[in-house]
Amino acid sequence: MCIRDRYQRRVRGGVLVHKLVCLKCNTSRDREEEFLDITLPLKTFFQTYGSVEESLSGFTSMEKLEGDNQYYCETCETKVDALKGMMIRQSPPILVLALARFEYDFERDARIKNTSRFSFPLELDVSKYVESKSSSPVIYDLFAVVIHRGKNAGYGHYHAYIRDLLQEATYDPSKLVLETEQKKVDVNTKSDKEIEGDADTELLSLDKITVDKSGIKSVLPSDSSGETTVDKNIKKDTMEKANNTNSK
Repeated sequence: MCIRDRYQRRVRGGVLVHKLVCLKCNTSRDREEEFLDITLPLKTFFQTYGSVEESLSGFTSMEKLEGDNQYYCETCETKVDALKGMMIRQSPPILVLALARFEYDFERDARIKNTSRFSFPLELDVSKYVESKSSSPVIYDLFAVVIHRGKNAGYGHYHAYIRDLLQEATYDPSKLVLETEQKKVDVNTKSDKEIEGDADTELLSLDKITVDKSGIKSVLPSDSSGETTVDKNIKKDTMEKANNTNSK
């Protein structure tokens, strides 16, 4: 595995768990699945989701298997009612959420774009979607949003809004204006509640927040020298590659 792939897994890698729980003996059969991003549905056959929280709740909800759909439990040696679903077992430092806006329309026999409104918060607590329930919140800060501009899945282009953590941008913030199809919005006067997804939002990148003793929030954990976990991982991968080269 190359340095880039190892870096991606350390920064974006998390673990999902597929669970099948017998309601008679409480035996749980688990299967882990690693992920670099989570694809969130905008709708199912039974429900439409209008926000990240609603979609994550649906994504991690447990389905009850009963009646003709009962599960055969090897421990009980009989068919029983059971719960089946998926949850986050290990959350990554950077959580990437992809919105499933492109769908297949059987009537049109073509891929179409779901342009329904989908909102997302500036801060997201995923503790309720994690397998090990905890009283402590698991907070992510919104870092970037990828936008697809186009009426359908057949054409369009992408652009992104990204937080300038290093403050290296050369633009004048006082003149920064976000143009939409409906109107121009001055992003400097927008309230937190007004900053939410539009019909073109397709990808969200969120960073896990850590809070130090002084109460200051940081996007990625760092030590007393100010070196972040990402910095250390890059150095570690570079050293490993150098050592492997020298040993040949």
